[in-house]
Amino acid sequence: MDPEWEAGLWDAQGLANPFPLTDDKPTVLEETDDYRIVRDPLGGVVKHSKRGSSIPEHLEYPLKPTRQSWDAMRRCLDPHDPRRRAPKWRKKAAALKRREHVITFMGASLYGLPRDWMGVEQLSYLAYDDPGLLEEMLEYLSDFYMTLYGPILPEVGYDFVYLFEDCCFNTGPLLSPARRCPTAATRTTTGWS
Repeated sequence: MDPEWEAGLWDAQGLANPFPLTDDKPTVLEETDDYRIVRDPLGGVVKHSKRGSSIPEHLEYPLKPTRQSWDAMRRCLDPHDPRRRAPKWRKKAAALKRREHVITFMGASLYGLPRDWMGVEQLSYLAYDDPGLLEEMLEYLSDFYMTLYGPILPEVGYDFVYLFEDCCFNTGPLLSPARRCPTAATRTTTGWS
């Protein structure tokens, strides 16, 4: 396996952006010699250490476990937004098709990215407090990925898909295997072969 297989993974080898898009810019709320607190473009508040490398501390997540917050986030996930695809993406796809190395793309994330947007605790409670909202979110994300990648897949011929579902901690899963899976995770989809 090529040791560089991960290069280009997150943006479908430079062809598509699967992450929330907004016109907002980050805003520095506080800065000291030790850290910087920033409101990110999605509205989350994050504390970044200036002392070495560490995981940022989320003081406030951009996605709250409410329908109103989800409606706002969904507007940032429009698969038809022209900023989603690279200019002349078909030409780039044709070049990728002639490659001699392994390529992949991040095909979907029905747990990992929602967890990044709302945090483990809020996402975990949402499965019990408002399972209908969680199912709606997962349905939308499933459709979003299929719409975004549908035209690209036949043009490139990726070697494999990477599913980002970072859903385990050091002692086991962050959600119970006994919990009924939402319909979006189990429904039959068409158009992808």
